[in-house]
Amino acid sequence: VSTPEDAELEDIHQAVMKRAKWIYDALKEFRGHLEYVQAKHYVSGEMQFYLGRRYVLKVVEDADALPTVKMTRGKLLVTLTRFNDDKAAMVKALVRNWYMVRAQRIFHERLSELLPQATWVDGIPSFRVLPMT
Repeated sequence: VSTPEDAELEDIHQAVMKRAKWIYDALKEFRGHLEYVQAKHYVSGEMQFYLGRRYVLKVVEDADALPTVKMTRGKLLVTLTRFNDDKAAMVKALVRNWYMVRAQRIFHERLSELLPQATWVDGIPSFRVLPMT
């Protein structure tokens, strides 16, 4: 529960209890969705989603290249300089960073398109993209 720092514990408790059925139902629904979620292992052949489309993850080793992530021909191509025991963790970090950069770019583009319609907003508001669990 996120609350203001000066909120009274009793007020917080009452607010939670008032919404207890809704909270319980929401948690139950989310747990139901977990049945269909497959854990990611960040290996070649795995599916990754981007902007509503599925892409096959392909992990390659190239000693002469920098670690990168590229979208190419329906694949999300991850290049590592060498494979080691931390391969999956390295791929995960690269892919997450790739998603973060793309999300920031897309959100910024959308803000730029929509802000002229919001005449009461001055300048481009700041925003953060955070990973969710």
